[in-house]
Amino acid sequence: MSLEHAPTAPLITSPEHAPSTPPITSPEHAPATPPRLSSSLPDNISTGPTPSRSAVSTLQSSSFTIASMQDLMLRDFRDRQRYDIDGFFDTFLLPDNSVLFDSMVTHVLEQSAQLTMWQQPRSAMATQKDAQVWFAPCLTQMAKLGIGFLESEIGLEGLTIGDRIDDELYVQPCSTAEMWLSLLRQRSWRWVGDQLPGDGRGRGRADLVLTASASTRPGWWNTAVIGEHKSDRAGDGERHALTAQVARYVSEVFAAQDFRHFVHAFSIRRRRIRLYLFDRCGVMGSTELDIDVAGSGGRRQFVRAMLAYMVMEQTRFGFDPEVFADPVRKNRPLLAAEVDPETGEWRATEGRDIAPTFFVCIDSHWFQLVRRIVTRLGIVCRGTRCYIAVPVADQDGQKHEEPGECLVKLSWRWLRMRPEGAWLAEVHAGTPVPNLVSLIAHDERQQVGREIRRRMACVAPVQGEGPGTEEDWDRVFTRTVLREVGHRLERVKNALSLCQVIRDVVVAHSILYFQKRCTHRDISTGNILIQHTNNTTSGLLIDLDFARHNSSQAPRSGAPNKTGTLPFMAISILERDDTEHRYRHDIESFFYVLLWTCIYDENVVAKASMPISNPHTVRDQLRCEDIRDPLLYWRKGLPENVAASKRRIIEMDERFESLLMLRRTGFEGEVMGRVLRRLREGVFMEVVDGCLEGRLAVLYSVMREREIRRENEREGELRDFIVEVLEQAVKEMDKECSVDAAQ
Repeated sequence: MSLEHAPTAPLITSPEHAPSTPPITSPEHAPATPPRLSSSLPDNISTGPTPSRSAVSTLQSSSFTIASMQDLMLRDFRDRQRYDIDGFFDTFLLPDNSVLFDSMVTHVLEQSAQLTMWQQPRSAMATQKDAQVWFAPCLTQMAKLGIGFLESEIGLEGLTIGDRIDDELYVQPCSTAEMWLSLLRQRSWRWVGDQLPGDGRGRGRADLVLTASASTRPGWWNTAVIGEHKSDRAGDGERHALTAQVARYVSEVFAAQDFRHFVHAFSIRRRRIRLYLFDRCGVMGSTELDIDVAGSGGRRQFVRAMLAYMVMEQTRFGFDPEVFADPVRKNRPLLAAEVDPETGEWRATEGRDIAPTFFVCIDSHWFQLVRRIVTRLGIVCRGTRCYIAVPVADQDGQKHEEPGECLVKLSWRWLRMRPEGAWLAEVHAGTPVPNLVSLIAHDERQQVGREIRRRMACVAPVQGEGPGTEEDWDRVFTRTVLREVGHRLERVKNALSLCQVIRDVVVAHSILYFQKRCTHRDISTGNILIQHTNNTTSGLLIDLDFARHNSSQAPRSGAPNKTGTLPFMAISILERDDTEHRYRHDIESFFYVLLWTCIYDENVVAKASMPISNPHTVRDQLRCEDIRDPLLYWRKGLPENVAASKRRIIEMDERFESLLMLRRTGFEGEVMGRVLRRLREGVFMEVVDGCLEGRLAVLYSVMREREIRRENEREGELRDFIVEVLEQAVKEMDKECSVDAAQ
């Protein structure tokens, strides 16, 4: 429902609390030599599928304050928080070898009973500075005691991680004690004292992070666990605000780390600690533990939790267990890898010459992920990611017949929604739909309720406004491989190419609706791609995640009524939750796509330079709609305010004409202006006896009964009108280009 971009996650700098040692991986798999790519890939980049419906996904640049961002986090987590869950630790943190682990915990508690880590007064955690002085040495002491126990347990005090490494990237299997010993030596708790470096979005910083290695600089890309301290002044009523604060950092981890399914975190308030697990359905929390009372059980649980984080294997951290370093030997890759923000390719970590490689097997076909091109900001959302990929051979030498590059899309769809792969297989059956993305393979993997939350009935979100069944809140991890790869629509260079692309996509959309009986319901710049083939430009429609059958007798797709990408949603959909999404609403979205693309290029994020202290007020809305960024509020406002902004553009000729004057280079011609004017009149205004009847006689918003009866006829007329306007514009602009070339 909201516009999202692919943010580059910032990195962190912090004081070092651990010795400098080589990076660590999950040391349970053998080394691998990944296959070489058969060919280089062209620089085709797609914006991928539709953005998710997360409120946080509306955030871009630094135009929202920290307080505003936390407000949006609370909106995302409304009815999606559960606390005081019994058995939280045993379900989500307890290692597989529980006997060895509990023996190590007992050893640490016995050896540390008389140490200064438990002798500090209760006020030692009252402020953040006090917490830093106490907490970092406390965790360091735990790690040293754990290392001593494991060394005596395996009888190899000289063991180092190098004894188990064949090459620079991958680790051979070893015993549980050896693996834990390696992890305790290599992982590092960092108390972050400075602003996280990176792309400069200014999202704040976490207080404490557990990183995969002490030798690499800490960053969101290699953060395994997040800790947040709250001062003693915070009361019990601050619980939700504290959760939102932790969630801000968790969203950065999700954005920076590929293949992360859930994230562990904890909060500290004086000497009381609460553990969290964030996934795509919300957040779960343990009971609050008092670590100041030795006999209360809280101290033991605290030590268990911190040690569990330090020896946790990568799948329990939330990393995808089906991403491999080699399709032949099926070795798992590094715990995390940093992405180059310019190219989207994975970087070699510090001190290494080889960048990590990632392979996935989808529907029995192997693909190498070459670079990331889309990632979505947010937690309670689909978390869509898209990658340029190439088919590779498996262990039997079998390779998918598809040549060249393709697109791999990973997302968390609602359980009640129909998979996009099933839609594409259906609509392309028989006569394929031209200019609509086609399917190579798709499958489904983890389900939040069943796999991540382990079927615990107590961790289903609190029932909200709708039904409280599993299908209403649960999500399933869906993987889809698409054949076509194209350029983002914002990369279009001139009005002629834009009209060609939109014409092709409108035709594909009409075939989808009138012949295949399927409504797209999420027309946006992100779901329209440009393809260049044999010196011709064409459009490509993608993303059927929110599609729905037209017929009322057809099975429901499970998608909600109010769907779409915020800047391009129809006015009536924005204003009313119960409006049924129809063909005419998608046509209205095409108009907004045209208008948007004429004004903004692919660097639209850079235009968001004006801070907004409170985006809900009318004054701030008017400030946004100025010459510097005339459609900023479409991206940052609430749905009802976005609808009001669009109404002003449709109602007021002066506002609309001033907007046309802000078109970017290549789109300021008279023909393009005439196209936008004709579409505004034809799409939004009722024509009676050749005259416009009223400024807000919008077909969608003031539909009368007589108009509803003629709905299908009107939809056909609307399609023909749009195509005719665009066809005529293409001919006129093509003729102008021919004249200019002849001169």
